[in-house]
Amino acid sequence: MKKKIILVLLTVLAVTVLFSGALSAVPQIHGVGDSHGGFTEWNTANSLPASSKQYYLSTDVTLSDNWVIDSKTIILCLNGHVVNLNGKHIEIKNGGNLMICDCNATTKHYFNKDASGLWTLASDQTVPTDYVVIGGVVTGGIATNGGAVSVSTSGLFAMAGGTLAGNKATNGGGIHIVTGTLTMTGGVITGNTASNGGGVHVQGECTASFTGGVITGNTATQNGGGVYNKRLGTKVGGTVRITGNLAGAAGSRKENNLFISYGCNLSLASPKLGMCVGINMPSPGIFVEPPSNPSSYIRYFRSDSDAYIVDSYFTSLKLVTPGSIVVRVSPTDYGVIYTDKQSYSSGNPFTLTLVPDAGCYLKEGTFVVTKDGTPVATPVPTKDSSGHLIYKYTGMADGTYTVSAVFGQHTHDGEEGTYT
Repeated sequence: MKKKIILVLLTVLAVTVLFSGALSAVPQIHGVGDSHGGFTEWNTANSLPASSKQYYLSTDVTLSDNWVIDSKTIILCLNGHVVNLNGKHIEIKNGGNLMICDCNATTKHYFNKDASGLWTLASDQTVPTDYVVIGGVVTGGIATNGGAVSVSTSGLFAMAGGTLAGNKATNGGGIHIVTGTLTMTGGVITGNTASNGGGVHVQGECTASFTGGVITGNTATQNGGGVYNKRLGTKVGGTVRITGNLAGAAGSRKENNLFISYGCNLSLASPKLGMCVGINMPSPGIFVEPPSNPSSYIRYFRSDSDAYIVDSYFTSLKLVTPGSIVVRVSPTDYGVIYTDKQSYSSGNPFTLTLVPDAGCYLKEGTFVVTKDGTPVATPVPTKDSSGHLIYKYTGMADGTYTVSAVFGQHTHDGEEGTYT
């Protein structure tokens, strides 16, 4: 059944005085099945290009040194091939730009998975394994930051296709960005490991956007099995899926998809059908503010922890504890009372807590709560740190609840005005 909260305000009077730079001009970014018109063949087996141009691979590549993209603009079509970083990694810096894409959706590459969650390319590619990448793949990278790709000093990395798999680092097994720009509109990041950010680690003065592709099957020993976000405003939207990632010590790992560090809320970029992002936070709270009607965006997110659920809160979405409904009462210029949560579905008793919002207080003896039209006994109130009353109703059963209230509000000059 659904518990529904209806707030009735008696009377209220409120008194209060993607791409940037050279990459954006590149006309051809191709996908599955496209030809290589306008692209230059790359057939060197132990290095990758250093000059600004569009390339496609015609052979597998095993690097003998880091691939450094310094102030160059390169688009690389993997064309179904393997880029074996061989213990090295890709470094984008000083305004360098790299996009990877892939036009091959048939070639299979087989991997094995070790106890840490890291995928490694199988030595015998004729024998199928349980871990398969279809199409081009970048693998075998090792670094402190960004096992496969690190972005710094105004660099840009755009992932439109292909797969990053089997890379490891301390921060960002697949990708680490500290300054610059990261955009993911397609492709897959999987089978990578790190201490924080098994798939991706975002921090510093950077811009990161995830609007397509899949981040799954990555592992972190601490937090952010999929993505560790330490940057305010990181965008999620489109059809991106960040699910099925784990974090923790071996034997006790739990789902940990997009970990949001303190104060680093996300921004939402036009989510579409198919988007799903698992949210993990140090403690429950707000993680994103949708453009409108936040309850309609709940379906795009889920909590990694069974201890919390995703719910709407004013103009935001937040993680909350199931079975606990908090109503914040506040007067506005338009005579409306808002609530963190309008309804919660559960077959178990729940707790209804009525607390004053910033700038107002509840008047003792004026609360009337009814369940299906029948008055509910008013509990003895407690007080918050400011001495304002808080009413807590426990053991509430399923039903429709109506809350009527009279409250006061602090005016701009510090005096208390009473509004009934």
